[in-house]
Amino acid sequence: MDRLQSFTINGFPMPPSVNQLYAWSPRAGRMVKSKLCGAYERTVGKWILTNGSQLEQLRLFTKDLGAYVFDVDAMFYMERKAIICKDGKPKKNDTSNRIKALHDVLSSIVGVDDSYFWSLSADKQVLPLTYTKPYVDITFKLRNIEELV
Repeated sequence: MDRLQSFTINGFPMPPSVNQLYAWSPRAGRMVKSKLCGAYERTVGKWILTNGSQLEQLRLFTKDLGAYVFDVDAMFYMERKAIICKDGKPKKNDTSNRIKALHDVLSSIVGVDDSYFWSLSADKQVLPLTYTKPYVDITFKLRNIEELV
């Protein structure tokens, strides 16, 4: 195979928790996207404006997939106080709650249905001191679906 086997996008905006994506709307009589969800989508739009080359390279990487799917590895970089208590124990901060928003927006901006996101992993790290906002680095690795059966 002549195509790249993996591609990483760096510095992607931190998604909100799935618990924050939707809110009950008495007017609509159903769940609707929350204001925070809309704000996240706008933040991603701004990211695209300044990181368009990463997005275009990812779109090329995901083009004409045929029998390929992706392993999607997300490294969530968060402030220390968001993931580690003062006593050094882990703080309740479930990164798996952020994966849905991340996959939904990635699927949308790349133009690939998230059913192609075959295997998922999420890790968290303390945000480097040189950064002021949490972010995600995401690696897409190709996997031939025919090898799975």
